[in-house]
Amino acid sequence: MAATMEVTFECQSEMNSVIYCLLLAIMYVGSLYVCGIQLPRDHPKTVTRRIAAVTIVCVIAPIFLLFIGQPTGQDQPVRWLWHWLGIRWEGFFLAATLPLLLTMILFLGPLSMAIVDLYQVDSLVSPRMWCEEDFCSLIFLRNFIVAPISEEFIFRACMLPLLVPCLGITKSIFICPLLFGVAHAHHAIERFRSQEQLLNILFSFIFQFTYTTIFGTFCAFIFLRTGHLIGILLCHSFCNMMGFPAFHQIFSYRRPISAIISILFVVGLASFIYLLFPLSDPSLYNNDIYHF
Repeated sequence: MAATMEVTFECQSEMNSVIYCLLLAIMYVGSLYVCGIQLPRDHPKTVTRRIAAVTIVCVIAPIFLLFIGQPTGQDQPVRWLWHWLGIRWEGFFLAATLPLLLTMILFLGPLSMAIVDLYQVDSLVSPRMWCEEDFCSLIFLRNFIVAPISEEFIFRACMLPLLVPCLGITKSIFICPLLFGVAHAHHAIERFRSQEQLLNILFSFIFQFTYTTIFGTFCAFIFLRTGHLIGILLCHSFCNMMGFPAFHQIFSYRRPISAIISILFVVGLASFIYLLFPLSDPSLYNNDIYHF
């Protein structure tokens, strides 16, 4: 056990590192149900208690990491626990802007649709707002503040320091998001309780698992490349606001609007791929935490 906040993480075994991460995932998802409320997930009492529960888990998780970590040796650079968790000042401004900019470039098509809808420019569809909730509501607090912070903190900042020493950078980037995707299975349980059709539940779970796993891979990549938590928090919140791109609505617009939007989808994806490595270059963020 680490005696101070100066800590390093060494590989005990690949199995142990995965088990530790599973325990963190179980703690997080289990906290959503430990309060025992049978009310709908959007009921104010449910939202309030779940926010309190995940907040407690986020306090416990770093303590859990301290028990697993080892004190920093004399021949090792000083690494505070907060550095491993992506909480540091070096490169903070760029970490708060460049990953978000990269994500917005990827969403160039959906952003253009949102702008067209917002100003109702020659559109055949009714305006779609990114966020219909009141900015002061509990739903907004949960979806765009608490969920991004708690999920990224637990599933990226707390898990990757455990996985990387044993599995390496590449494997960790792809394994960590699988836990994130599986953790969303509890939504299927809630749909089942609401007596939704089983086929719809299965399709929804497969879709959500795939989408969250892909998104989790991107966040793990950005976290390890930048060594910062702030960037993936903002990206997560932005993606929650945007939702999954509404590809099926592209051709609901009159020409040439639909053609322009289609081009922007392609340009956004191509630009994202081209800029992914340059904008996440560890040297921009003074990142040597994960030994790039």
